Amino acid sequence: MKTSLIYIIIAIATVVAGLAITYYFYFNLIGPTQTLTPSTVKATTIGPLRIDVLNIAETTHINFYSDSSSLCAKSASGMKIIVIFIRLKNVGSRAIAPDEIPQYFDDLVLVTNVGRDYRYSAVYGSPYWVPAPQDECVRSNAITIPWPPPTYHVLKPGEYLEGPALFIIPQNEAPLELQFVKDAQIVATISLR
Repeated sequence: MKTSLIYIIIAIATVVAGLAITYYFYFNLIGPTQTLTPSTVKATTIGPLRIDVLNIAETTHINFYSDSSSLCAKSASGMKIIVIFIRLKNVGSRAIAPDEIPQYFDDLVLVTNVGRDYRYSAVYGSPYWVPAPQDECVRSNAITIPWPPPTYHVLKPGEYLEGPALFIIPQNEAPLELQFVKDAQIVATISLR
């Protein structure tokens, strides 16, 4: 059951990534309160997947939207939301279905400058963010993320998806590295500095 949940989370994250980045770069609907852009391309390869960190944004508000509604969420007092925009590209020779991605990595971990780590799979159940009024998202220039994410069927060779991975960390900490984990073992790391 836990493995199925992880597969679903990874599949959802991958799909959300494609739409959010498209909107961010082409329609400018995402407005991070602070953006930290890596000075060089940060990337790693795991099996047939090349993973690039495109951008890092820091905010206190996220606006989840659908065609008919929006839901504003904010970080708890003393916390902030780190959004890491990634590109997941199939550099292999065969198509990859969403349920195959967890065979390469099944979680993401953000390590901060104080050595603490935060799991991507724990974000949506985190007690460190709460609903907020929509006008608060507007005033705070919230990052906008489509919800629910669309689904995709296969990632063909050469194709890629782009989107956000969310982490909630204390205000006084800063992102240091992004780890890719499989069966509780680190399989790859991308430095965020």
